[in-house]
Order: sequence, then C-alpha cells, then structure tokens
Amino acid sequence: MESWVIKAVEDIVVDLSDRQGMSWDMIDPDIQKRIRRSWCLIIESAFNSSKVSP
Repeated sequence: MESWVIKAVEDIVVDLSDRQGMSWDMIDPDIQKRIRRSWCLIIESAFNSSKVSP
C-alpha cells in the first residue's frame, strides 16, 4: 500500500476520533487496525476507479 495512503488514513482517523472527543490511543488496537484497513480500501478503490494519482 502506498505510504501517502497510510498517512492520509492516519490523519483521517485521528481527526475523526478528536471530533468524537476520544483519543485515538484510547481505541482498542484491533479496532484501530480494522478502521485503518477499511479507510485504506476506500481511498485506494476511489483512486483506482478514477485513475487519479497524487
């Protein structure tokens, strides 16, 4: 997986957890992995379907 995708996912999940009043570090590590994987799949499929490169 592209490193920029992973970085984008990190930024998204930290921002979303902050908006919910939660620290990302408070979330169970297994759930963190599932959230990251889901967002990576969403971002990769969006870029692959539109043929856009960063």
